[in-house]
Amino acid sequence: MSKNQLEVTADLEEYAAGLLGRINSNGFSGSGEGWFNLTDIEAFISKARQMINSLNGTANLVAGQNKADGSAYLERFGLRCYPIGKTGVIGIHVTLTDYPYTDCRLEEVYKVSGEVKSEVRLVDKFLNELSELITGSREKAVLVGRE
Repeated sequence: MSKNQLEVTADLEEYAAGLLGRINSNGFSGSGEGWFNLTDIEAFISKARQMINSLNGTANLVAGQNKADGSAYLERFGLRCYPIGKTGVIGIHVTLTDYPYTDCRLEEVYKVSGEVKSEVRLVDKFLNELSELITGSREKAVLVGRE
């Protein structure tokens, strides 16, 4: 994995996918997983493509979890895409959380959150790979950021 990169793999079900993200960005690294309906992932891909073509708007794909008692919402997997001006650079704010499968204390949760900046063509390539990933025709989708 390069010094500024996001890799996503999928656990596919009939109508849903568990997306597992791994990031390495500017010395920070971590992983997290979130479950999504396939239609939500497809909608994110479509909206992100519109955003990178117009360099306007945002596209978000976010999965979270509450504790069993309904308290302490925790974002598990989040991608928030946005243009950085009209420069042809796209920012992707990534949030990944490794949540223990117990009714844990918030202090024992591992979380990484940060921005990956990438060129429009590389984000488009990532979106194509993500689309192939959720159809089962690809093993992983990789977004390479600027160094």
